[in-house]
Amino acid sequence: MFEIKQYPEFSWSLARQQTFQTCHRQYAYHYYYSHNGWLQYNVDEETKHVYRLKKITSLPLLFGTIVHDLIAKSLQHFFQSRLQPSLRQLVEEARHLLNEAYLDSTIRREAWFARPSRYTMLTDFYYGDGFDPEQVATYRERLEPTFRNFLQSETWRMIEREPERFEFKQLEDFATVSIFDTKVFVVLDLLLFDRELNRYIIIDWKTGKPSSNDYQQLVLYSIYVLLNYGASLDDIDLCNEYLKDGTRAVHQPTQLELQHMTDVFQMSVEEMLHYVADPSINAPLPLESYERTTDEWKCRQCNYREICLPT
Repeated sequence: MFEIKQYPEFSWSLARQQTFQTCHRQYAYHYYYSHNGWLQYNVDEETKHVYRLKKITSLPLLFGTIVHDLIAKSLQHFFQSRLQPSLRQLVEEARHLLNEAYLDSTIRREAWFARPSRYTMLTDFYYGDGFDPEQVATYRERLEPTFRNFLQSETWRMIEREPERFEFKQLEDFATVSIFDTKVFVVLDLLLFDRELNRYIIIDWKTGKPSSNDYQQLVLYSIYVLLNYGASLDDIDLCNEYLKDGTRAVHQPTQLELQHMTDVFQMSVEEMLHYVADPSINAPLPLESYERTTDEWKCRQCNYREICLPT
């Protein structure tokens, strides 16, 4: 039975760590002061407001979400039926989803206001006057090459070529693993087991440019595979598929990299817990105790700026 708790359970993820590093006040809104904002009853309007702001997304993030969702759907369908989607199908469905997001943000605005988790609100419409035409054109033009690069990627080709060789383990799953008694969330885009080589392959699809965080994310996923599947470090391959330009980066994690990731995790958890008033129930400190960033450009991009910045 679903239990409504006054405070959220403490957990950790790389996304949470990145938010914490960006701005402590943003972190407080996102992980504490929006809690229960999805409820229709027995929750104050301020909490609902914070939750609505949490659910706003940008066009680049929406683009990435749509691409990931359609790739996951294509892989799931292929493993079940061995049928490959066409480039045209993927592009047309992505365009349809982008159009639906536009309609949600405009004519369905009131529906989003009432049920923000069921509809999409884009930052440009909530805080601005609508899309920048050049940005929209850029992302529409990126759809075809992005999905073409997916269908031509080494990951897709090897699955299509030898489907019986690869065991489908996880696909866009929200999974957890306990590290030093802290629940850690991971979202694996794709986890395969190569029956021929007895190896686990962790694949992450990237729609943007390569980032220094990309590999760190895969190392965290390798810890999950080690703990959840009993794999050895030597039997794990990490792969980033960059769909913007069709490049690929493959690496094997090392013990030193795992130790570094563990150190980052422990230090991050310790810093986050400084902002918890009661660890037994994960009650946060008062909002004013969470410092705002001093980088104004971050504030201009923040979902919570209308309630955070002084008027």
